[in-house]
Amino acid sequence: MYVAEVELLLTEELRSFSAADIRIGRIGVQAMQVDHISVDDGNDIYLIKIMYDLLAEDSTPPLRSATLGIAFHTPDVRIRDAWPRLVTMPCPPERLAVTERLEFVRHTSDAHGLLVDHVPVPKLTPEVRVSSPGGVDIRWQHTATVRPGAHNGWLIVMAPTGCHEIEVRVTGDHTPERTLGMHARGKPDTMTIRLPHRRSESDGLRYRIGFTVDIVDYSSRPSDQQRIAQQRLLALLQRFTQHTGVAVEPGYFQATGDGFNSFLPDIDAVTAMRHLVCTMPHLLGEDNLQHADQIKLRMAIDVGPVEPSELGFAGPTVIRFCRMANSEPAREAMGEPDTTMAIVVSDTLYDDIVRQHGDLSELPFTRHDVVVKTYQATAYLLSHKS
Repeated sequence: MYVAEVELLLTEELRSFSAADIRIGRIGVQAMQVDHISVDDGNDIYLIKIMYDLLAEDSTPPLRSATLGIAFHTPDVRIRDAWPRLVTMPCPPERLAVTERLEFVRHTSDAHGLLVDHVPVPKLTPEVRVSSPGGVDIRWQHTATVRPGAHNGWLIVMAPTGCHEIEVRVTGDHTPERTLGMHARGKPDTMTIRLPHRRSESDGLRYRIGFTVDIVDYSSRPSDQQRIAQQRLLALLQRFTQHTGVAVEPGYFQATGDGFNSFLPDIDAVTAMRHLVCTMPHLLGEDNLQHADQIKLRMAIDVGPVEPSELGFAGPTVIRFCRMANSEPAREAMGEPDTTMAIVVSDTLYDDIVRQHGDLSELPFTRHDVVVKTYQATAYLLSHKS
C-alpha cells in the first residue's frame, strides 16, 4: 500500500486546498478543498469538496460502473452528510446550502438557519448514487452511463476540536464494458490530512521568504482547462514539499485563482533559494511532459515582514513580490516561445543570498529596473527554457 501524506494548506478562516494526486485504477483523486464552517459542542465542522476523475483510456473499453470510496479512520471523526446523493436524470448547475443541522439542502431565497449559503454545484449527469452517507465512510457509485472526466463530491465532516490531522483511506473499483461483470479494483491509498489550527495571540509579525506563482495565459483557457491547471499547480506544490521537505504552514498560503502566494517556514535561506529557483522549474518540466497543455509560470521571490490576516496576509512583502511577478520584464520573458518559467528575485535576496553562493551566482540572472504602479525597485530575472 502506498501511503501519502498530504499537506492541507489552510488559513484560520479561509478556504484551503490539498493536492492529492492519487490514482486507483481508472479513478483519480486530484485535490480536496476544505472550509472550516462552524464549531458545535466540542467539534469543528468542515465542508470538504473532493475533486476526482474517471479516466478514459484509448486501449480499454468505456466504464460501465465506477465507485470512489472515502473512509475516515481517526477516532470520533464522522461524516454528517454528502452530495450528490442520487442523480437519475441530468441536473443543471445549482446552489446548495448547509443547515445548522449539518445537512445539505438546495438553496432558496427564504432559507433561514444556514451555516453556509453558497455551495456552487456544476451540472450533474446520471447515474450517480451515494451509499453509507453517514458514519465514517462514503461511496459514490457511477452506473449506467459513466461519463469520463472531472467529477466532484461534497462532505460535511465533524472532527473533535483540537484534532490536528485525520487519516483518510481512499478506495476505488470499476467495471469496464464487455467484461461479464468482473470488477477491476485498485489498491487503496491512505493519506493523512492536516487540519487547521486557530492562531494564538502569540502569532504575529514574522520575517520570512515569500513567493507568488501565476499561471501564464490562465484566462485564455476554457473553464475545464482552468480547473485542471489549478489542480496541476497544487499537485506541483505538493511534490515540491515532498521533494524538499519544506512544508507550507497553515496560515501562510493564499490561493489567488490563477496561482498562489506563500511564505516559507523559518528554514535555511540558501537551501530555500536553491529549491525555489532550481527544484520548482525542474518539477514543472516533469509535469509538462505528461500533458498536452503546457503550463508556464511567473514566480517572484522576496523576503520581509508578514502576518497572516483575515483575507490572506498583512505587510509589504506580499505586495512587493506580486508587483515583481506582474512587471514588464517578467511578462516579456514569458513572451519567448521556449520559456516555461520566469523567476524574479528581489535585490535584497540576490545581494544577500544569490551573489554570495557559487552555484546560485553562476545562474544566468539579468538585472532589471521594475516599475509597477507606485512600486520601483531593482530586481533580477532568471528564465527557464524547455
